[in-house]
Amino acid sequence: MDQLKFDVENARAQYRMAALELSYTTVVAPISGVIASRSIKDGNFVQINTPIFRIVDDSKLEATLNVPERELATLKAGQPVTLLADALPGKRFTGKVDRVAPVVDSGSGTFRVICAFGDEAEALQPGMFGRIRIDYDQRADALVVPRLALLEDGDPAVFRVREGKVARVPVKLGYAEGQWVEVREGLKEGDQVVTAGKVALRDGTQVQVIGEPQAKVEAATAIAQGDEGKRS
Repeated sequence: MDQLKFDVENARAQYRMAALELSYTTVVAPISGVIASRSIKDGNFVQINTPIFRIVDDSKLEATLNVPERELATLKAGQPVTLLADALPGKRFTGKVDRVAPVVDSGSGTFRVICAFGDEAEALQPGMFGRIRIDYDQRADALVVPRLALLEDGDPAVFRVREGKVARVPVKLGYAEGQWVEVREGLKEGDQVVTAGKVALRDGTQVQVIGEPQAKVEAATAIAQGDEGKRS
């Protein structure tokens, strides 16, 4: 009876060892996702810590930005972002800043910003290149002028029209949004500014408006934004 009990325990121990070795033949993925690449072939002998597959978790896409250190104080978690992918023209994807690296890379002078996107960004694929717009501040009822009104020969200035004559007026600029630029100082709402033919004008030149009226300084919402390339 003792011999039979010993033989049974020995057989059970051999079975457990065989089951353990059999379990080594099954590789379980640590995450759910899609296989992006395969590093082995059938029949290969796999050592411990040898990569065999690359798995991509595409349930939550993130965009990685390397932003110049001068923007470190302006970018915060939770700020809204808009992404335009080169491979998907005409489509815009909205997300938010998920986290900001607390340190700056001394070699490149940049810090890392991670932006997250939800289920509406299903068309995006890992590895795509695109452009991120981050609105980090805005001012309502700001005075704006067309970009075309700015003179390109030195400090920011425009030609203001009064009583048929132009006067060069230095301006202090703020945020820019599309074709508009915020003016913080130098103009007031309703002022007329020249947008065409600026090169031929001098301070005090008489002008006559032909066709469309001159552009006027008006109120709008000025948005502070940054644009960076990204890889998801």
